Amino acid sequence: MKSDGKLARSLGTLDRKILIKTLEEEIQQLQKKIEALENENTKTLIADRGGLQCALAKRHRIFSALHSPPLKGH
Repeated sequence: MKSDGKLARSLGTLDRKILIKTLEEEIQQLQKKIEALENENTKTLIADRGGLQCALAKRHRIFSALHSPPLKGH
């Protein structure tokens, strides 16, 4: 199974542009949710924030891979 980064790098130009736009929107939404939770002070919300931060990190990795050169043969 390909990693998210390799999969992202194997996409064509149009697919990359679509995925980049989608990821930009998701990243903004996740950042807003994290900021909102940072203002709260309960253990449940801290756990929720951790999950959101993991999701955000994964999207950043894919986003970075999309800005890398395509894999050879793609």
